[in-house]
Amino acid sequence: MRGHEEGAAGAARAHRAVSAGQALFARTEREEREMAAGKKAKNSGETMKGKAKEATGKVVGNERLVAEGKAEQVKGDAKQAGRKVKDALED
Repeated sequence: MRGHEEGAAGAARAHRAVSAGQALFARTEREEREMAAGKKAKNSGETMKGKAKEATGKVVGNERLVAEGKAEQVKGDAKQAGRKVKDALED
């Protein structure tokens, strides 16, 4: 009988450990929204940085800087579009 009791106690400990682990990785909706907002801001910032770089490149006549700026804008815009799709799928 003792083996059965130890098995049940071990199973209970394992269940508590799994539940605790899940709690560590579970995010609340609020946390998800905050993370999404942060990523949106970062992507928007990348787009704005690209615009500034492109404008600076045009003013100083640096074609490489203009190209880098355009590339950063495309990258930021693509990330924003991906985030919008992800947000739409989650709703």
